[in-house]
Amino acid sequence: MGSTPNRLRFEDSGDSGLWLRTSAGSIRLNNGEPSGHDSYSIGPRWDLSGDGSWVTWRGQGSIWLPPDFRPQVSDISRDGSAIAIGRPTGHVVVLRMSMDVLFT
Repeated sequence: MGSTPNRLRFEDSGDSGLWLRTSAGSIRLNNGEPSGHDSYSIGPRWDLSGDGSWVTWRGQGSIWLPPDFRPQVSDISRDGSAIAIGRPTGHVVVLRMSMDVLFT
């Protein structure tokens, strides 16, 4: 991409699939294949902790993010299955997470 993104936003474009729009350009994440989950459902989902140090499931820390991987900017898809993390280095990391989690 070449520049540091200062904005990340997921966009579900129906037939053209899930896109990540950034201030530095756009990334197509899939080709419109259904994820098997309602993108407007409300319920358990993946998220980021307030300080960006954890990827959380149902509000509980599940994946610890080392300081170098914590978000400068971030966004989470509507269904909570994708998390975009914009790092100070200019790199963007996209985590695609299963919604079929058996954590207790």
